[in-house]
Amino acid sequence: MKLVFLERGKRREFEKFLEKHFGIPELEFVFVESEMGKIRAFSGNLSKNEILELSRHLNIEGFGIYFAKRDGNEIRLRLDAVHLLSEKISKGIIDISVEEREKWMRGENLDCEKSLKGIFIIKCGNDFLSSAKAVNGKLFNFVPKERRTGF
Repeated sequence: MKLVFLERGKRREFEKFLEKHFGIPELEFVFVESEMGKIRAFSGNLSKNEILELSRHLNIEGFGIYFAKRDGNEIRLRLDAVHLLSEKISKGIIDISVEEREKWMRGENLDCEKSLKGIFIIKCGNDFLSSAKAVNGKLFNFVPKERRTGF
């Protein structure tokens, strides 16, 4: 699997997206992007060369946390990143009711205002739940199947 470190330009673009859409300030992570658009974050003491050397011997999917997924011009924060950054997220939040939370955590999509478009963070009270994509009056659910309730 080919890895690409987010160097200055791409990193700046990535961090600007996070600031603009979610209010997340600059982060102290090393970001690595795979060919599939998966962005992983690492905050340890390994150098980039050491990370590349490890990737030759280990499956990189176990490296750091699965932080985000690039989908065209949009970047969707993964569930672990939403939880990790919950205290830093200040924009792009949709607060849902307890009843909607029950549906959401079962994996259902929710209705929303037709004017909403793009990637948002779903929250219920003080609980950050996941990312969602708003399109045509629907919030599309990205809670991983293994983390849903009601099976």
